Amino acid sequence: MKKKILVTGGTGFLGYHYLAYLSKKNFFLLYSLSRKKPPLTKKLKKVKYLIGDLSNKKDLQKLSKISFNYVINFAGNINHKEKLKTFNSHYVGVKNLIHCLDKSNLFKFIQLGSSVEYGKIESPHIEKKGIPKNKKIYSTYGQSKLLSTIFLMKENKMRKLPTVVIRPYLIYGPFQSLERLIPITINSCLQNKNFACSDGFQSRDFLFVTDAVNFIYKIMIGPEVGKIFNLGSGKKIMVRKVINKIVKLCKGGKPIFGKIKLRKDEIFDLYPSIKLAKSKNWKPRVSLDKGLKLTLNYYKKNF
Repeated sequence: MKKKILVTGGTGFLGYHYLAYLSKKNFFLLYSLSRKKPPLTKKLKKVKYLIGDLSNKKDLQKLSKISFNYVINFAGNINHKEKLKTFNSHYVGVKNLIHCLDKSNLFKFIQLGSSVEYGKIESPHIEKKGIPKNKKIYSTYGQSKLLSTIFLMKENKMRKLPTVVIRPYLIYGPFQSLERLIPITINSCLQNKNFACSDGFQSRDFLFVTDAVNFIYKIMIGPEVGKIFNLGSGKKIMVRKVINKIVKLCKGGKPIFGKIKLRKDEIFDLYPSIKLAKSKNWKPRVSLDKGLKLTLNYYKKNF
């Protein structure tokens, strides 16, 4: 009998890629829950699309009638400046989802957390330091994600909820929103624009989307529960260097470094240890140079 999988945020960047990956396997019944219908370019034939908002309990009543075996939560409010929507989506929404699910046949609940849950803990981040003692995070988004992790870990201990939290760093690739760093840089360079940037000296970790999807799937079908995993390439790089790589690839565009000031809550060095992820017989396979070329080819064809 085919296993039923619910992917919340299934029309977003990571959700779409994960459903596309699962749809090739032919032994799952796939469901997506999002606030909006997918555009035709991201609509998958083997997916049943449900419309609903995690922050609205009434929208989730339909889920209680389906006994899902796996739930992967990619959903969330993209505009983090909308503080109330962000809190309701990333924390209240997780609680609503857990309370509404039929958990009688639930094998795994995977929460996509965030690297910013570590707060000001020095990089490289290690999972055993996963919940800061003072629980003080410097953004509504980070605070919401951390509260969700704390809630889910308690549910695991008290009610045996089979949950895993995966904390991705900067995932990139085709179909990503143009508001993100790599797509907006590629788009500006393809148009040979002058474009504003921060000084770019902050360190980040970039992982190509197919590597992210492979890890999430490995954790979904694996035995791990009650754990937190970092998800990244394991290689830090200055943002300035990534922008310059894209300029070179595109043969156009001029970044104006230092034009944009860093946010007050900006974490200067943000990168993980991925030893725990690698211990699960997984490793990143797509280099940054190759990933940028693949991403560039997509935006060349589609924008």
